Amino acid sequence: MTVPFNPVITPVAPAVQAANQIIQSGNQLFQQMVRSYTQAYNQVWNNPQASPIAIVAALGTNAQRVFALSASLAAYLVGAGAVDAAGEPTIPTTMPAGFNYQANSDGSVTLTPVAASTT
Repeated sequence: MTVPFNPVITPVAPAVQAANQIIQSGNQLFQQMVRSYTQAYNQVWNNPQASPIAIVAALGTNAQRVFALSASLAAYLVGAGAVDAAGEPTIPTTMPAGFNYQANSDGSVTLTPVAASTT
């Protein structure tokens, strides 16, 4: 003989249900922002098909705005919790070493490789 399973379902108050949905949506939005930021960063700095110099040149007069928005977004994401237990960022937050950055008057950016030290 089987005993019928009759779980007790506790109704959730509408305010609690709305609050839970808001929390879940906020967490999902944050994670999507982290993924999108990281993907864009990697498109420039870790792209196996094009160099960072070529990609930044292709950004043309949008390059300075892209760099500024990227820096602002990285700062926001770190401030909002994209950190590990020690408080270190879990996303890349700076341009990798090895490049000189030159902002141009037309909004473009010129990247050049850092000259190797001969000493």
